[in-house]
Amino acid sequence: MKSPEELQAAKRAMAERCEAIAKQEMEQHGVSVRRFRSRLGGRAFIKQREIEAPHPRTRRSLYVFLHEVAHIALRHRRGKPRHVEEMEAWKWAREAMRRHGIPVPRRSTQAAREHVAYKIHQAEARGAGHISPEARRFARGSRMADPSRWAGRTA
Repeated sequence: MKSPEELQAAKRAMAERCEAIAKQEMEQHGVSVRRFRSRLGGRAFIKQREIEAPHPRTRRSLYVFLHEVAHIALRHRRGKPRHVEEMEAWKWAREAMRRHGIPVPRRSTQAAREHVAYKIHQAEARGAGHISPEARRFARGSRMADPSRWAGRTA
């Protein structure tokens, strides 16, 4: 079993690694941080090439951070349905983490599926004519993918 000092050192090392990965991806894709958020949510400002995201100190926060970078790297400008853009950004973030040898936590993968499932629900509630089969497959297994959960709810 590791001592408290060893655990703190490992935590600091992971934080430094996550921050270095975030910096590298930002530089590669010309992205800057507008502000750091205290929660695990974010937003991309495509035209300004800026993001708001959690400080990338853990695997979970790095995944969200890279998801926001992905919106800019993939040039998302609402030319595609929102559920497709979100799915593409989560996949891009996952691949970026794999490239850097960082496993994505299961909880984060599940949260990404839930997010896409919710965006699919919103599209359907607003009368979308087409839902991407790939996005449906991505969201499969999420609790939100079950249509019975949405009975009587609107987007």
